[in-house]
Amino acid sequence: MCQPSNCRNQSLISKKLNSDSYIMFRFLLLLLLSGVLSACTLTGKRTLDEPSLNADKQDLALVFQSDENFASFLNQSEKLKVKEVEQNALNFGKPSQVFDWTVSQKISGTVIAFQLFRVGTQQCRKFRHTVTDSKINEISEATACLRSNGKWQLVR
Repeated sequence: MCQPSNCRNQSLISKKLNSDSYIMFRFLLLLLLSGVLSACTLTGKRTLDEPSLNADKQDLALVFQSDENFASFLNQSEKLKVKEVEQNALNFGKPSQVFDWTVSQKISGTVIAFQLFRVGTQQCRKFRHTVTDSKINEISEATACLRSNGKWQLVR
């Protein structure tokens, strides 16, 4: 049992702790929600409303990121095919192994990833794309390094 003079102090302290706890809870909840939202932004996850072929620049094959004019006549689904072949060449290709792709009877190309080399702790590769159609023959080269998340990033 508390003395009358102490009861009031204990009640004020209890209210202050409850108020501080509530404020801290709200702060931590806000912090957690902002972290979740920023993670969604950073990972670039699409919502169900977005069309899958509406690729951001970072979703394109590295060749299209390094050279915006390369094979500009390809549509989005054809560019996604090029990205798939490019990723296979970078991840699994032996040095100078040719990876072919074809999107129509008239349009085809190749991806060649060269010897792996190190820059600090990162593995890097030069790679070359070619694309050919009935009128155009284009070549583009770039270098990319493998990031810790398993994705390749252009080196400029």
